[in-house]
Amino acid sequence: DTIRTSQRIDELTHASCCPLQAITHSDSPTPEDHASLCADIFSRKYSELLKMDQLQREQMEGHVFAGFREGQIDFEPTFKVLKGRSGFHYSTKRSPAWCDRVLFKSALPHKQISCSSYYTAPETSTSDHKPVATQLSVPLVTNTVTSG
Repeated sequence: DTIRTSQRIDELTHASCCPLQAITHSDSPTPEDHASLCADIFSRKYSELLKMDQLQREQMEGHVFAGFREGQIDFEPTFKVLKGRSGFHYSTKRSPAWCDRVLFKSALPHKQISCSSYYTAPETSTSDHKPVATQLSVPLVTNTVTSG
């Protein structure tokens, strides 16, 4: 199991935003396990499903992305969906997972970044991943010069 950034890390003076794609384990679920996962997804039991999330577990154990935060996930897993179909129709070859994420952090404790929305685009159907996006409020940092 590995986690890697799928793009670059952008730094805005004191803010970092890290779009990433987590690599999930490649074992195939049984048909029963897949049906159970999908039932929980369609019942919106995200908090239960996220208890098994690799990224959150690795962060809590201090192994990856120290100090980074993420908006609240309140959307369906973004992988492995059927390419060419809008909505969330999952391939039975892999377990559905939140592989596409946006993490953020501020280098200044008194200038925290806030997340006002975190969402996916279910109508996008060009990949077996659904894109995710976030809206962040990043406080401005100004330099005040005083003459003495």
